[in-house]
Amino acid sequence: MATVKQEIMKRSLIINVANGVDDNGKTKIKAFTFGNLKAEAKVEDVFKAANALGGLYAEEVQSIVLSEKSELAEEQ
Repeated sequence: MATVKQEIMKRSLIINVANGVDDNGKTKIKAFTFGNLKAEAKVEDVFKAANALGGLYAEEVQSIVLSEKSELAEEQ
């Protein structure tokens, strides 16, 4: 089986924050996206930054998402 390398092309941080409730009593979510994260940034550091940013919002942070777009290729 060939060895595959991954090259991260784009990373974004998404902080999902509570934004009231709908007619069914379910929490509505508002997403805040921060782009252009460095590909070499450690996930622990990204998580710390997300928690710091999340603390600036009046409403509760529901989730933190790291989105990556990568190119895959066989190593030669």
